[in-house]
Amino acid sequence: MVRSGKNGDLHLKQIAYYKRTGEYHPTTLPSERSGIRRAAKKFIFKEKKLFYVGKDRKQNRLVIVSEEEKKKVLRECHENDTGAHHGISRTLTLVESNYYWTSVTNDVKQWVYACQHCQVAKNTVILAPKQHLLKVENPWSIVTVDLMGPFHASNRSHVYTIIMTDLFTKWVVILPLCDVSASEISKAIINIFFLYGPPQKIIMDQREEFIHEINVELCGLFGTKQIVISPTSQTINPTESTPSTIKAFLSKHCADHPNNWDDHLSAISFAFNVTHLEPPKNTPYFQMFNRNPYMPETS
Repeated sequence: MVRSGKNGDLHLKQIAYYKRTGEYHPTTLPSERSGIRRAAKKFIFKEKKLFYVGKDRKQNRLVIVSEEEKKKVLRECHENDTGAHHGISRTLTLVESNYYWTSVTNDVKQWVYACQHCQVAKNTVILAPKQHLLKVENPWSIVTVDLMGPFHASNRSHVYTIIMTDLFTKWVVILPLCDVSASEISKAIINIFFLYGPPQKIIMDQREEFIHEINVELCGLFGTKQIVISPTSQTINPTESTPSTIKAFLSKHCADHPNNWDDHLSAISFAFNVTHLEPPKNTPYFQMFNRNPYMPETS
């Protein structure tokens, strides 16, 4: 067992020394040697760095020891454009996806609680009502569309966003819109089709006349027929809606970056797609592609 608490960092240093040299660190007591050997089985030493692989040896998390490195990791996972100002659970998931230290849970909690920016709550502005969604069994077969805004006009004249969410994986795609006309929305949907292909159905909680306009536009642009539908009484399943946390985060982000919020939408989408929204389920990325993303090694 890896020791936690105030001596956890020393314990990790002892394990690193043992993995690197095959000998015990001078601070290791004789009574601690068997524990060091057992704990060391969960680690590997490569490229002069210690990695935690776990009992099943399927993880690959860089061991962090110094306080300076911990702060850097916490800042990157919580405050930058891809992990900025998540709550405790999401920040912890992002940290634990790539890094390991014994007090990580407590450190994440303290970091989030101390974040002054997170103390300011912002209301979410949502154009469409909360979606009532179908139960599905395959990725990218049925998706939903949410419209959000208006936001402050960006430098590129974007005022709204469209959020497309796959019901099976919770994979999200967020694109900016200049307006919420049927033509503008249809063009955004077509761009998503070119990336992932068209789904079987798109659920959009708007008036029937507007949905008909979008279907006409999509038919002219892509040849699809009646792909967009409105929710029905048979499709109600509140547990499968687009996570409200995504909408809340997006609203907050757009308010904080009024001139260039549309530059960060891909990064925001990626951050949520590699995050466990409903532990212990796999991330949307894993469910979509049946693997985790190939992340570049940190220096």
